Amino acid sequence: MQSIVILRVILGLTGLAVMILGLNIGLGGMQTLGWQISTGFVAVLDEGLYEIQDNHFRFLGGVWFSIGGVYLLSSVWFGKLQQTIVIISLAVAFGGMFRLSVLDLGILLKDGILASFILEIAFFPVLAFWAKKTKAE
Repeated sequence: MQSIVILRVILGLTGLAVMILGLNIGLGGMQTLGWQISTGFVAVLDEGLYEIQDNHFRFLGGVWFSIGGVYLLSSVWFGKLQQTIVIISLAVAFGGMFRLSVLDLGILLKDGILASFILEIAFFPVLAFWAKKTKAE
């Protein structure tokens, strides 16, 4: 009984955090709103191509925001969203593994990436396993 309460709290907090990250990218685009890092780190060399990529970033921010919303809703309707949480959590873990495609461990160990990478490849798989094993009330 206590395990599901803790899980629901973690799901809710995870959802809020992911939604905030999604808003940062969704509303700020490639430059972001500066909630995680300072803005102005992108030099625009081709305005037309930048607008296209920026719009794609905004779309991905909206997807990330929506995923956070599912986590948040699962804190209330865990039984209905249990399998969804397992699938989304594993999708985030696979996304984290795609970071390895840079083939440069030094990039993954940077302050701006390491925490996210650890969460993606450790926290989210554990969350998927926990959600799968927990009996819905």
